[in-house]
Amino acid sequence: VFSWDVWIQIFFTTYVIKFVVSAASTPFIYIARSFNHPEEDLQKPGV
Repeated sequence: VFSWDVWIQIFFTTYVIKFVVSAASTPFIYIARSFNHPEEDLQKPGV
């Protein structure tokens, strides 16, 4: 069993890590969304 001080440190450390990972992955998500997929262009009506 851990003391409350340890639980608070775990809580804050977890959220700091979540924030860092999400901030680091966001540019890669935007880059991946900007890729042109030729098979999707063929499925668009009116193109």
